[in-house]
Amino acid sequence: MTFPFEVGTFNFMLQENPSDVSSTGTKLWPSSMVLTRYLYLNRARFNLKKGKRVLEVGAGCGLPGIYLAAQGCTVHSTDLPELMYLLKGNFSLNSQYFEEAKPEVSVYRWGEDASMLGGPFDVVVGCDVVFRYDLLQPLLDTFLAVCLPKATGFISIENRDPAVFNAFLELFGHHFNVTKVPAAKLHPTDKEEPVCVFTLKRKVEQNDDDSS
Repeated sequence: MTFPFEVGTFNFMLQENPSDVSSTGTKLWPSSMVLTRYLYLNRARFNLKKGKRVLEVGAGCGLPGIYLAAQGCTVHSTDLPELMYLLKGNFSLNSQYFEEAKPEVSVYRWGEDASMLGGPFDVVVGCDVVFRYDLLQPLLDTFLAVCLPKATGFISIENRDPAVFNAFLELFGHHFNVTKVPAAKLHPTDKEEPVCVFTLKRKVEQNDDDSS
């Protein structure tokens, strides 16, 4: 199933395959659309342009990564092996927009050796990546491994399981300043969506303070 997604001057074509039940990543979820429109509205604020190195984790259909690549960012989009056909296919469908740098798509499981990703990165994005408690620590380990000290992270999720949702906030809050984007700051079409967009900034380690 292929359908258009318009943001700014871009009219992307996206494939999804909800009949493939091997992974939840085969469907284009609201969280990725909400985040993509938020990034578009704030592209100048976050300096999303050529030279920015971006990692997308749990990419699924790859919409935020495709948008950021179209903006000129150097994008590395990752997910599990069973989703490569869909992720690579969507980047290929929109290759006409990638004039500055060719995006990279590869298999990566959270918590694995992050050196294979070619980081560190200025921006790390993930949509619907908070859904199982046992995956929170590997996800955090990945963010810690790939984020530059002044990197910005974006996580867009729905609160489907309050216990996991709160555990995410607590666990990530030890290492990042986690800030929820107010609904009023989202795109007008997304203000009623049950999606939470968070920005993440690394906290300054104590030994960094001592060095001054």
